[in-house]
Amino acid sequence: MRYILLFFILAFTFSGFAQYKNFVEGSEFSRSKSESFNGFIGVVNQVLYSVDYSYINKKKKSLMLRQFDQDDLTLIVEKDIFIEPLEGYYNEPYELYLVNETIYLFSIFTHAKANTTTLGLFIYDKNMVNQSFEIIDSIEKLSLTNIIIQLSEDKNAFLISKNHPHKLTQKEVIDLNCLNLSGQSVWRKELISMNDVHNINVEKVIFPDQNEAFLLCNYGYNNNVNKNLDDIKLLSNKYAIWAYNNQLNYLKEINLRLKLKWLNGIDMEIRDNGHILVAGFVNSSRSFAINAFFNIEIDRKYEITRNNYFQIDPTVVRQFLLKESKKKAIENFFLRNILIQNDGSFYILGEHFHKYLDRVYDPRTNTTSTIEHFNYEYIMAARFNKLGEFEWVKRIPKIQNSTNDFGYYSSFTPFNSQNEIYLVYNDYDKNLELPIEDTENIKPLFNGRKNALTYVKIDADGSVFRKPIPISNNYLLYAKKSMQIDNENMYLLLELGRKSKIIRLSF
Repeated sequence: MRYILLFFILAFTFSGFAQYKNFVEGSEFSRSKSESFNGFIGVVNQVLYSVDYSYINKKKKSLMLRQFDQDDLTLIVEKDIFIEPLEGYYNEPYELYLVNETIYLFSIFTHAKANTTTLGLFIYDKNMVNQSFEIIDSIEKLSLTNIIIQLSEDKNAFLISKNHPHKLTQKEVIDLNCLNLSGQSVWRKELISMNDVHNINVEKVIFPDQNEAFLLCNYGYNNNVNKNLDDIKLLSNKYAIWAYNNQLNYLKEINLRLKLKWLNGIDMEIRDNGHILVAGFVNSSRSFAINAFFNIEIDRKYEITRNNYFQIDPTVVRQFLLKESKKKAIENFFLRNILIQNDGSFYILGEHFHKYLDRVYDPRTNTTSTIEHFNYEYIMAARFNKLGEFEWVKRIPKIQNSTNDFGYYSSFTPFNSQNEIYLVYNDYDKNLELPIEDTENIKPLFNGRKNALTYVKIDADGSVFRKPIPISNNYLLYAKKSMQIDNENMYLLLELGRKSKIIRLSF
């Protein structure tokens, strides 16, 4: 009995430290120096697809699609699918989707001389052979138009959202165009606010099916931004959710306003029951900082069924500040993700980020060189139960410094197993020798330091574990572009000079 009891103690002790279930490291392959990795777009018949975009000038571009064997992640084939079908127009790839066994490429075409812009759709088969091309929409003033193209949750349609100033009135208008998978327009609708709103920016679209759409609209503006200073902004508290049902020809604006509070970071996700979860950060003043969380839930009748607000305890706030700081809110913080779990609970992930300009004057040449530094530091993970009630918040320490905002030392990529969450990023290898609770002695990761590919597991009870991912050589993760594309596996692109490889993790 004593040995059996000891076995169970050891099993439970090491279960929290269990590593990933499966790890596959692909073989090296070469990519052009001019190519910029734009992510993975999906898996079809055990084949993984990735896309790289290369821009040399307006006339010289490429859009490289690559196929990898899902089992061993070796490169199968690569093909440049970029073509110029319209004479006199510049083609700029805008959005790429892999649906079932078909590739959809949306591109913006701008005339070289005339002030005309159109939106085109290329359709390719799974072998990357072009099947059709057609112009599907027009864009009157590209510089004043914000375009979002969203695949429906049931993967049966696309929604094109364009917000721009109205031709006649002083209001902002949102044009919606629903397309089926053949590229044909199913319905169109022009939405104008029922309120006196002159400035709208659609930040996100959730498109459950062909008949329904939810748009996260920002009515606010930054009225105190100086590009020569570090992110000086005044917050605006003018967000709204537009719920539109085409079958009912019904639009409802749901204003998100907290009395005497200012939203600073907001996102929305759809639950399994079709409800919309909206959550984010709040500050009591208009300064760019946070000191509270909020979340609401919108049901199928477009009514708010839950509305929660939670002030962050001052002792918790101090955990995210320097010891000598006397501030009462957490500055330079950006919302990254909302991750919903199987039981209805969810996490809000945020990241501490700031940038600064380093100017060096050379008196010999009378010139000044400027380097822009991007600093991605600790992560905040806050957990809420299925009723939206706050449970706990954790600080995940890391310090990344980069002169390239999309470089190797920039940010992290999350994986949601829907039972726990994982955060993957590049870290300085010496930091792994420290307890994850040690936020004072960690060292920054920047050019020259030996990196370690790292993942952090966060359990529902608040347990946090940090582990290295063993990879050959000194490959670096392209974190900002490596995104989760299914519920079972996570694919990551690693680079070392001009060599690249892909790894797959199953948690």
